[in-house]
Amino acid sequence: MTPCGPEHTELQLARVSPLLWVLPAGPPDANPMRALASDRMERFLEEVGSAFDWILLDAPPVALMADAGLLARLTRAVILVIRAGSTPYAHVEKVVAELGREHIIGTVLNRVEGDATQWSGYYSSGEASSGPSDLLR
Repeated sequence: MTPCGPEHTELQLARVSPLLWVLPAGPPDANPMRALASDRMERFLEEVGSAFDWILLDAPPVALMADAGLLARLTRAVILVIRAGSTPYAHVEKVVAELGREHIIGTVLNRVEGDATQWSGYYSSGEASSGPSDLLR
């Protein structure tokens, strides 16, 4: 692979704002696990790591697809996205155990329905309330 960075990569990076670049996944691969587990992928992540301050990798649900867990092992940290009212708590516990609590730097609760004010008391002074969410701290 050639030296990486917005101006050097052989891949098609797209600039979407002055501070944001996107690398689309491209066409589906018949064997995505092979590509993700390759030395080329590891070298690519090392190279873009020196060219960018932050690199965000989007992955399918880690509890359902092995490629997400593989990507997680290639990264320094994980932001866990949990679908409100859909993701079973047992799946969240399993993912946290598999990835390691120390690698999870945050969580996102998406698809929350209803009035946002119902969540206004959930966080107080920057700390999460006690309960099942403590697992994710």
